[in-house]
Amino acid sequence: MTARQEQGQGEGVEVVDVSQLMLDSITRIDSAALSANLVVAQEPEDEPGPSTVP
Repeated sequence: MTARQEQGQGEGVEVVDVSQLMLDSITRIDSAALSANLVVAQEPEDEPGPSTVP
């Protein structure tokens, strides 16, 4: 790329790092909406599990 730039070729070419592409692909949402998505629904146990006390 550098050699071509010295020859006047490659003008207007943008070099983008893969990490920049990955960051741009992430959909960013509001923290309140994210917290709402993390609500845990607990279900009662029907049968108690095996006892760990001998």
